[in-house]
Amino acid sequence: MRIQFGVFFLAVLLTSTAASAQEGGARVSGFFGGAFGEGGAAIATGGSVGYRFTPRLGFDFEVLTMPDTHFDRDELNRLRQILNAFPGGLVIPGTYFDTSGRTVAFLTNFVTEFPTASEWLIPYLAGGGGVASVSRNLPVFPLAAVPVVRPGLPTIGGGLPPIFGDIAQQIGSLRRAETDLALTVGGGVDFQVLHGLAVGVDLRYLHLFGISQDLNLARLSGRVTYRF
Repeated sequence: MRIQFGVFFLAVLLTSTAASAQEGGARVSGFFGGAFGEGGAAIATGGSVGYRFTPRLGFDFEVLTMPDTHFDRDELNRLRQILNAFPGGLVIPGTYFDTSGRTVAFLTNFVTEFPTASEWLIPYLAGGGGVASVSRNLPVFPLAAVPVVRPGLPTIGGGLPPIFGDIAQQIGSLRRAETDLALTVGGGVDFQVLHGLAVGVDLRYLHLFGISQDLNLARLSGRVTYRF
């Protein structure tokens, strides 16, 4: 994985165009979209500030936040499906397993903008890395089980069917916070609408090296950029 990112950075440097009469300059941008992958979809938003050393090559400092990240949802809900496969179902009414939390990443990206025949069209590639603060919250349910009646099931001797179920009351939660290494690569295209002002679409791959679990996410967002 690290070798692949190293090759990408080298390719970015080699494909960057030489500086022309036009100068570089600062740029700022904000984005809003979604992150998709392990754990389900999540809102992704943030912004960046950077500088172009040449008209084509520069870097950005980016802050990415995903305030409602879901982890391990598929893994945990497989357990729920197994429990409900038993005769009568080990039901947990109105609840499901979930591990939620938040992710805030601080990234440094190298950015190469490519020349086109149209000045209003600005495609680019970006890649870099940084750190991510990840917190997770796991709901805790009691292990004690009580009889739960499921309507429509046959009774025994006119009585109630003894269906085994779980108590659907959360008694607490486990919270864990960690700092992960983050790597990202991607690109997009900006459409210049006014002098210096552009709107565009951005697609990034994000990999978080977690202590107990790595996360692979794809981030798709719209963004607004101003180049000074």
